[in-house]
Amino acid sequence: MDGLGLDSFIENLITTLEGSGMLNDVKFVREYQALFKENPLRQTLVAVGMGSMNLKSPEDGIEVLVGVLRLNFTIHVPVSAGGDTAHDVFSRLADAVITKADDGGISNLYALGCDAMHYDRPTATIMLNTWIEFLMAP
Repeated sequence: MDGLGLDSFIENLITTLEGSGMLNDVKFVREYQALFKENPLRQTLVAVGMGSMNLKSPEDGIEVLVGVLRLNFTIHVPVSAGGDTAHDVFSRLADAVITKADDGGISNLYALGCDAMHYDRPTATIMLNTWIEFLMAP
């Protein structure tokens, strides 16, 4: 992470994704931010937050503490847009992350994936839980 705090890492990642040109129709926000949210939602929204951080002790002669940081990217799509929009947003998110990792804009990409899509009654949206993992070492 090159001395950046976790909040700075997340903010830099959001800024990088917003600037990728692949997700111009998507609004990124931090998870559980105190801001007004439309109900029903009119624009696709991705809430970004920390999922987990797992550290591995040094082993097999490696003396560096290594960790995996999982960030959650919860995609909320207006019901009127349909479920295929959620999958499209995830596909473009994955493309942006992989492209930026290839050109050095995002470092330490480890894995990414998604869970099953579902209707979320409290937000009245189609929701797709996705995640991106980063290998973290000092």
